[in-house]
Amino acid sequence: MKLQQIYSKSWRLGAPYFKDTQYYFSPLNVDTLRKKENNELSVYDFVMTQKWSSTDCEKMVSSVTFNYNLNLQMAIKKEIATLTRNGITNGDNEQIRELQRQLERFDDNKTEWPPLNSDEHIDWERISEKFLNTKYSAFECRSFWHMYLHPKINKNQWTAKEDSNLKQLVTKYRFQNWSEISESLGSKRTCLQVCKHYFTDLHRHFKVGSFTQEEDDLLISLIRKYQMGNHIPWAKIVKHFKDRKRTQLYQRYVLHNYISQLQIVTKLCFKIVAAWSMLVVIPVDHI
Repeated sequence: MKLQQIYSKSWRLGAPYFKDTQYYFSPLNVDTLRKKENNELSVYDFVMTQKWSSTDCEKMVSSVTFNYNLNLQMAIKKEIATLTRNGITNGDNEQIRELQRQLERFDDNKTEWPPLNSDEHIDWERISEKFLNTKYSAFECRSFWHMYLHPKINKNQWTAKEDSNLKQLVTKYRFQNWSEISESLGSKRTCLQVCKHYFTDLHRHFKVGSFTQEEDDLLISLIRKYQMGNHIPWAKIVKHFKDRKRTQLYQRYVLHNYISQLQIVTKLCFKIVAAWSMLVVIPVDHI
């Protein structure tokens, strides 16, 4: 089942966006409660997003770096031309000499990454269309770059000290102001990374070890219920498990499929061996 990818930003209007002075959401209204009780589908159930592969990430980094440096060079040359047209000569103006020194860096094949949280000299539409073949929209490219992919963002494994500090900051800010929390954490993590890590790995005490038969049955039934083509909405499925993480559910499902396929192959092998045994036995019986 293929669903058209949605590039619009109008999905923001689909969720409650009013907050009080403490940044808490307003209570669910009667219509929302009714839809939730009736298990009605929302627009979120039909938004299919592309998963970023390692190849896509490499293309993204190289294309953003190339696009930024190219546009930066053009902007510097344009500024030099503007100053020159105004009658300012190279020898008389320190600004032109500084701009020319900046251009010399590119002559030495030196490239630089864009500053964090800056869109200056980056053409996201061109990156989406020319470098990634519109597989991802300009909005998706920009969001992914600022929230995760930028080379200066910390992507290392979380340390015990970070976890301890994060728990204290979350309590201090009452589960709100994730931008302030990430900045106070001081480990070059984005607000999205911080929020996701807390609610995924620190917010609850998760079970470890084998899944029970009841958990397996629930997992399979939920996948059959919510799966849309090849897409499995793990974010929705994990809500039904109070003490299991999303990664645990995914790994268990992959293992379950592997075991099921292994059992099928094993049964087939037994049948093949039995058939060959009959072929070997039959000629002997007629000697």
